[in-house]
Amino acid sequence: MLSEAILLALAAGGMLSLLLGPLGCFMVWRQMAYFGDAIAHAALLGVSLALVASVPFTPAIFCVSLALACILTFALRDTRFAADTLLGFLAHGTLALGLLIVALS
Repeated sequence: MLSEAILLALAAGGMLSLLLGPLGCFMVWRQMAYFGDAIAHAALLGVSLALVASVPFTPAIFCVSLALACILTFALRDTRFAADTLLGFLAHGTLALGLLIVALS
């Protein structure tokens, strides 16, 4: 028999899939399918900045991810580039900057 924890995890996963499926479709429709990857790379930059500044990881990751979202919001006003193109630039830029900071520290 399955334990109660596994059943709760399965129920939570099922509920999340029902709620986040339409959100994923909306992100693809808005041409922002790369958003999760960009936030993950921004989180790495937040970790590297937290290591250098000796601050807690969670606030640093939150601030850097929020800054990335704000930069993306302002950059989307320029209609020359699609949202996924800007997300690619931002994702790889934050990844490169985070790795550079870790390598130099």
